[in-house]
Amino acid sequence: MIGNVEAGFTSRDYDISHLENGTNGVVEFEQMTITLTTTQNQNDDKNNADVTTIDLGECEKILREEYQIKDDEMIYMKKIDVIQEGMKIPKVEYDVYSKLNGSSLVKLDLSYCSNSKVGISVPIKIEESLDKLNSSSAYYNDICYTTTSDSGTDIILNDRKTEFVEGNKTLSQDNCIFADYDDKIQKAKCSCDIVESSPSFANININKTKLYENLLILEIL
Repeated sequence: MIGNVEAGFTSRDYDISHLENGTNGVVEFEQMTITLTTTQNQNDDKNNADVTTIDLGECEKILREEYQIKDDEMIYMKKIDVIQEGMKIPKVEYDVYSKLNGSSLVKLDLSYCSNSKVGISVPIKIEESLDKLNSSSAYYNDICYTTTSDSGTDIILNDRKTEFVEGNKTLSQDNCIFADYDDKIQKAKCSCDIVESSPSFANININKTKLYENLLILEIL
């Protein structure tokens, strides 16, 4: 499915005028949603309140410089959301394109942005303590932050971290760190590493091992 969408999106026959006019193209298949969009559309919070969005940030500037893309020329995106059973959030991956040859879209090399971060925002209604959903909060990293179990005993940091991962409490995927929660639009905002998208639906999932690794990194910091 992903390969077919990619081939169609980059063919000369694909009409991108609706993207340029602010309307996204959406393809749904089982637990996966593929959105064909632009960086401009992604920054429109009003029309994206109920879906994940990606802010390329500094990466967009870098790509424009590397590929000599003018400021008035659009940059296009293919965004992939995969719902993972038990998780509060989907796994989000993406590719970036431009009309370098003046007609069909060409995929851009995201390795130019290897030292940059992108912002991924995920719609989610939070009904419990934000500290318990944020792996970088004091709840998981400060021994002075006390909390008690159902039996009345203190819960040590390692047990809290285990519950965070195994209880699927994360608001950020494995290559991201939670940054903020906008309660007005009810979106969790995360700062993420640049990662090349997976060619296969089967490989798009939130890696719990990497979530544990993120917790260990935060502990060292």
